Amino acid sequence: MAGISEVSVAGVLEKISQGHLECPICFSRFTNPKILNCLHSFCQRCLEIMMEGHPQQGEITCPICRQKMALSDAGIAGILNNFSLMALVDEVNQQEEMVKSQRSNIICEVCEEEEAIVRCLECREYFCDFCHNAHKRSKKTRNHETASIEDLRSGKAPYQSRLWNEVPKCPNHSSQDLFFCETCETLICAVCTALDHKAPDHKFIDISAAVASCKEKVTEHITEAKQCINKFEEAKKKALNSKLDHNNMTVEMNDRITKNADDAVDKIRENERLLKEKVTKVCHKKDACFDQVLECCKENIEKAEKTLATVKSVMDQANNFDLLKLQPNLLQNLQDAADQETLAPVQGLTFEDLQQCEDISQTDLGFTPRMSVSVQEQARRLQVGTRVKRGPDWCYGNQDGQDEGRVICLDDADVGFVDVEWSSGLVESYRMGAKGHYDLQMVNFGPRMSVSVQEQARRLQVGTRVIRGPDWHYGNQDGQGEGRVICIDDADFGYVDVEWSSGLVESYRMGAKGHYDLQMVNFGPRMSVSVQEQARRLQVGTRVIRGPDWHYGNQDGRDEGRVICLDDADVGLVDVEWSSGLVDNYRMGAGGHYDLQMVKYADDEYY
Repeated sequence: MAGISEVSVAGVLEKISQGHLECPICFSRFTNPKILNCLHSFCQRCLEIMMEGHPQQGEITCPICRQKMALSDAGIAGILNNFSLMALVDEVNQQEEMVKSQRSNIICEVCEEEEAIVRCLECREYFCDFCHNAHKRSKKTRNHETASIEDLRSGKAPYQSRLWNEVPKCPNHSSQDLFFCETCETLICAVCTALDHKAPDHKFIDISAAVASCKEKVTEHITEAKQCINKFEEAKKKALNSKLDHNNMTVEMNDRITKNADDAVDKIRENERLLKEKVTKVCHKKDACFDQVLECCKENIEKAEKTLATVKSVMDQANNFDLLKLQPNLLQNLQDAADQETLAPVQGLTFEDLQQCEDISQTDLGFTPRMSVSVQEQARRLQVGTRVKRGPDWCYGNQDGQDEGRVICLDDADVGFVDVEWSSGLVESYRMGAKGHYDLQMVNFGPRMSVSVQEQARRLQVGTRVIRGPDWHYGNQDGQGEGRVICIDDADFGYVDVEWSSGLVESYRMGAKGHYDLQMVNFGPRMSVSVQEQARRLQVGTRVIRGPDWHYGNQDGRDEGRVICLDDADVGLVDVEWSSGLVDNYRMGAGGHYDLQMVKYADDEYY
């Protein structure tokens, strides 16, 4: 019998989780459970005790999620009953009674004398053998389904609470059946209609139609909530990818600092240690921003998933009337989950982050600003079309997109201001002398060729050198270097194939749907003049960039340089000064290698 009892209880509790029938406040089985707007349930008496310390307060705070709920004049008693939970409690209580009566008799509920042998599952009453036969002879009850006491005890015939099928009456007019007012979204009766819900201002429908409409609305919001979870997951993925790029850039920074320190004496070694501490300090600030974004994504996902789980539980367990009563709460909770916002993505560590740190100078990072022409002189030389970048007094964050811009207006140059358009299309005014500040400096102190990306797309040939363009959105796919066009078969459709220095080959848009992912390096094709011929043409002042045999990493700062010495040209070596101020010696024929090539702006014009 003990084994049967255990199986019987397990059969009833199988549809609910452990502890589902326990009040989170008193940790006992629910008694008259009330359900709050946040869909958490508690015993009525527990809520009343909780509110005794605040008798005048017109709202109650959920002890689990801390969501507030306004109370009606009826107070705690006016909160919706959780009839589904009440029915589950009733079923478990009855099943436990069956277990307790394993060794005792159940008395017939009709004659109240003989031992019961069956239970009518429709009348919800126990009958002895005599009363059971009388029950079967009655026309009204002869077809009722019955179950033996043994089947009930073993679990073969489950007990079902009558609360599941109980049809509620109007709370204001107890003898009236209910239907649904769509205007007020509440259950009403015929008397309520005449008093407070008169047509045509109010529209009412029967219960079945209202339930169908409610399920449709909730299902739609569930779909939206799932989409929001996908959005939060995507935001989390982007944040993780961005943090990975950030970590890679952090490694690159430390490698650069270490290299500079290794090339110096013991005194610089001490400086290396100090610089790493400063970089780590800056990185920690970035890490905190990433952690904040990731934590926000995590909280949004958890809240949305909890809301979905709660709503699904209510949808599975609530009867039609409960579902209609809870409809506003279900929709509001789903809407709240969908309306969560995630923090804006954080940009990974950049050179500018370190340069803007008061404790770290450009010299510390290996940059020596090129000032062979002072910013004051540069300000006097500015013209419409001059290419500019951040200057010594720049204080505008990432407004320039870490790229070059073009001077478009000099109307205020007399008072020290110029207007600049950046590659993103942003136009702003900057100081070039105003109050002694110089926000900008000229790019290589020369004008930029005004060749549009549309014109560049038409000029593309196999072998043309390209870099990131205005619509680039492929992350670090190019390795922050140059590539070479290897196929223009799809050029009519606005696509070209490019091979990057890493060996990666991909297809990019050059006109497709109005997008231009690439731009030509210095707006000219590569190698229309061989590097051997270029080596012979070199002069002091010739502008050069990376050549076919370059293997010096980021030594050129991904920019142009100028030839400053040809003393070793006979043996195939030249000295070059880069825009960062770095000067080094490169091969232009030595050993058959060509580390450089001349900057080209037109078919027959090299500088």
